[in-house]
Amino acid sequence: MRFTIMLKQKRSSIILKFFSSVSILFVFSCTNPSGPETTVAKPETTVAIPETTVAKWVEVGNAGFSAGMAPHTSLAFDSSDNPYVAYQDSGNSYKATVMMFDGSSWVKVGNAGFSAGGANYTSLAFDSSDNPYVAYQDYGNSDKATVMMFDGSSWVNVGNAGFSAGAAPNTSFAFDSSDTPYVAYLDRDSGNSSKVMVMMFDGSSWVDVGSAGEAADTSLAFDSSDTPYVAYRDSGNSYKATVVMLEGSSWVNEGNAGFSAGKVANISLAFDSSDTPYVAYFDYENSDKVTVMMFDGSSWVNVGNAGFSAGRAEYISLAFDSSDTPYVAYKDSGNSGKVTVMKYE
Repeated sequence: MRFTIMLKQKRSSIILKFFSSVSILFVFSCTNPSGPETTVAKPETTVAIPETTVAKWVEVGNAGFSAGMAPHTSLAFDSSDNPYVAYQDSGNSYKATVMMFDGSSWVKVGNAGFSAGGANYTSLAFDSSDNPYVAYQDYGNSDKATVMMFDGSSWVNVGNAGFSAGAAPNTSFAFDSSDTPYVAYLDRDSGNSSKVMVMMFDGSSWVDVGSAGEAADTSLAFDSSDTPYVAYRDSGNSYKATVVMLEGSSWVNEGNAGFSAGKVANISLAFDSSDTPYVAYFDYENSDKVTVMMFDGSSWVNVGNAGFSAGRAEYISLAFDSSDTPYVAYKDSGNSGKVTVMKYE
């Protein structure tokens, strides 16, 4: 922006011209009663104005990169900030497949469709040695919970396949800081009325940790103090989003219960490096698109625009890279139900 300011006796004029920086030229002109008019010019001064960038959600690699329709997407990062996505692969008999982004394209990790049978509610996480693990509801084992890990060449079971007492939908998987694996799911065993059940692997078998109230679309995550949190669609609050944390032996709310604007589905929970909890979900109030919210210490607030995906987005998964950039993966109805990944930058 350039301002040229002319000052004369009994009159003044201002001329504005716009450039990529601010240039100010002062020209002083006055009339000398005993002589001709005198003009004094001061040197031009240029001040650079930095560009302002507004953060927004953008795609990572191609939209719809999976071979076929991909429900039950789950996103996680290894320690080198490589994003991985696990999903139910309709192109491989609805078994589990994992892919990673190599900087330019998405490639398979091990064989596509590696699970013994169909894999519902796939959930992906890494241990501290960068071994990827996937938990899922296992159609090959009476719809119970199964966890597998990639040993560098193939996917192998962690403990017994189908270890839950009954059917285990809405599986969600996470590690604590000691690399102990935990899985949360809706317990469909007789008498449990679909309560949230949490189990851990003690090195040889899966054991119960405890249960919370009735819920759906559960998502499990740990803060840096190894406190477990669970996000879920809360049937007691008009199916809005609720997050609870374990204090001693009791589950307590993080912020208000039912904090979302309206009904949600496919909720996903993650923490940044400052232990700030974030959730992503299928937002019925915004044309079934993705919305992300964070807890600011007193209330839950939007991250970017609510409903930011291009179209309907199902089976949403949220994760952070080491720079605290949030990413989401989802089944993209605008791209034949294939996987799309976006990040906030």
